[in-house]
Amino acid sequence: HYKPLPLLTAYNNLGFDIKDYPNAYHLFENEISLPIYSTLTDEEVNYIIKTLLDILNEY
Repeated sequence: HYKPLPLLTAYNNLGFDIKDYPNAYHLFENEISLPIYSTLTDEEVNYIIKTLLDILNEY
């Protein structure tokens, strides 16, 4: 997943402070990024799905 812009050096140097964007930071801290690219095979997609479901079922 992508960092909120204030966490990037260029934006931070311009004066953007992550404390001014609590929602962006909260979402950043509580999201996951799943693999997504054009060469994922069906087998890899199924593995990702199974692994994610296994993790979710633990909670």
